[in-house]
Amino acid sequence: MDIKKMRFGMLKAKGVTEIRERALPEMGEFDVLIKQETCNICTTDYGQFSGLREHQGYPMAVGHEAAGIVEQVGEKVTDWKVGQRVVSDNSAHVCGVCPACEMGDFLCCEEKVNLGLDNNTWGGGF
Repeated sequence: MDIKKMRFGMLKAKGVTEIRERALPEMGEFDVLIKQETCNICTTDYGQFSGLREHQGYPMAVGHEAAGIVEQVGEKVTDWKVGQRVVSDNSAHVCGVCPACEMGDFLCCEEKVNLGLDNNTWGGGF
């Protein structure tokens, strides 16, 4: 597999969107690459688009309720297999190994990055 780029929707301002493209990050040993098939529009996304939730700032990569098929897995991934259908919460990236993650408390991950907010150029589900 030789996927080099990804496209994603970016909310630039109230009611203003654009499609952006960026290089796909290198796969890490614990990463899973998903070929996205669909993404739900949640109330947060709608509120941001319509200007009702502008406290999060712009630009913003939206769409955190996505689903697709596993295309590639990192060397140390054991729970997911290529070809498996999965759903993803693209709203945050967690380390998976800190004490909070080990207990399943991903909201308190020590390394958590809120995608689309902490790193506005990283793609959300759209």
